[in-house]
Amino acid sequence: MAIYSLGIEVPANTTAPTLLKKWKGVKGVVTKIFVDVSAGVGYMAGFYIDYAGIRFPSPIDQDTQYFSGDDSEYWVQPNAAVGEGDVAIYGVNYTNVPQRFWLTMEVQEEGYGV
Repeated sequence: MAIYSLGIEVPANTTAPTLLKKWKGVKGVVTKIFVDVSAGVGYMAGFYIDYAGIRFPSPIDQDTQYFSGDDSEYWVQPNAAVGEGDVAIYGVNYTNVPQRFWLTMEVQEEGYGV
């Protein structure tokens, strides 16, 4: 199992989705995503994950295009198959101060129970 755990800081006044982090991900199934949103974000900043072309959260629902909140925690179990490829984090922030998030994502690698 691959576990990605990282802090994400979205710079102030980032009004268009901006690439924040990028790395090479493994092929498998995204089994869990945990997001911790700092107090003070006030739903004015957020981020999404592009895992080899698969977006989390899904862009289909206009209300949840980004992981956001205010002193919030989210546990998501998408059980979504992903290919090997780039994992990119994109963020937006409509405030005048940087905003912080914490992300943990579990991927069951292909060949290890998948």
